Amino acid sequence: MNYKLKTFLFGALHSIIAFPAITIVATAMGLSVATALLLAGVSTLAFHFITKNKLPSVLGVSGAFIGATLFISAEFGAAAVSSGVIAAGVVYLALGALAYVMKDKIYSIFPKWILDTAIILIALTLLPIGQGLAMEAPLVAMVAILLAVLASMSKKGAVRSSAMFIALAGATFISLASHGVSFVPTVETISFIAPQFNLTAVVLMGSIAVITFFEMLGDVRNTSNIIGIDVVEEVGVHRVAFGNASAQLISGVAGGPVYTTYSENAGALLTTGFFDPNAQIWTAIIFIATAFISTFTPILSVLQLIPMAAFGGVLLFLYGSVFANTIGNLAKSGVHKSSTKIMIIGAVVAISYLQFEMGLLLISGLAISMIIGVLFAFTSKDAIEEEVSSYKE
Repeated sequence: MNYKLKTFLFGALHSIIAFPAITIVATAMGLSVATALLLAGVSTLAFHFITKNKLPSVLGVSGAFIGATLFISAEFGAAAVSSGVIAAGVVYLALGALAYVMKDKIYSIFPKWILDTAIILIALTLLPIGQGLAMEAPLVAMVAILLAVLASMSKKGAVRSSAMFIALAGATFISLASHGVSFVPTVETISFIAPQFNLTAVVLMGSIAVITFFEMLGDVRNTSNIIGIDVVEEVGVHRVAFGNASAQLISGVAGGPVYTTYSENAGALLTTGFFDPNAQIWTAIIFIATAFISTFTPILSVLQLIPMAAFGGVLLFLYGSVFANTIGNLAKSGVHKSSTKIMIIGAVVAISYLQFEMGLLLISGLAISMIIGVLFAFTSKDAIEEEVSSYKE
């Protein structure tokens, strides 16, 4: 296959993977899907500009923010969500500045095993989102999962790299064959929402941004391992953080949802084995082009022929892949050699399932658990090193 065509096709794949989350959040916010796609495309281009087009990343709606976005939108309206999105961007700017000052030493504060724990917990919180989509038609979702697994295990590289396409196409065919075609052509409009300050949105989404920053740090390490370059050295953690911040500020000012790098992207890279960042440039172009084309053609109605259950199956497979890969990384870090590490991870997992309320304000237990985990890891560094050095197989 021609390499440029291959790059375009993988860009299209990433746009399809990001599509359901963008659609769900935009619809819940009362934002047109066309507007959400336009902002996703512009955000992705801004990220690639800041990171020097060296990371094969798409900026989509991270599952970590979906619950908070839906809650704030229902309680206070879409304009309130925007203030939370801007707050998340400010948090990323501040943490990016910290990363710039510390350079690669930032990983001495946030040890890899804590970051891996964060990614595992985020993957576990995202699985119910995939499940919710999959349960619309469990058999269709199962077909998508099985096709993704079988294609990923193929000895032919072209089949392995096309696993997500095969899964979505096969599940869509089964769904249409069994339930028929229901097609209602509609066109979209592009419109923006002015942000409105809301303290609950600022605190809740700002605290979640702390969590996703941990996820980002872990993804930087995972992406380095997957694509074979040292992202910390070649790009810099601060550029990745600033790229995320720019996306959130752009989207927040225009009334859009939170766009970030997200673990599903790492799962897609792991599955396809295609790492050219120009594919994600194509993803951004596809988002923007689709947004404008949808204002005078029913192109989004055609995309919606892909059943949500098929998306759900693919997302479950991607989240499961991220979970399994990170469990392997956690095992390689020698967690079993230190009882202190095990106890700290246990505390982090336990606290992550708590929800903290301060009047009308909600603070994510996962954010609190990560901060406590980092503090415990830092203060227990000597004890951990002693346990690891004295460990005997």
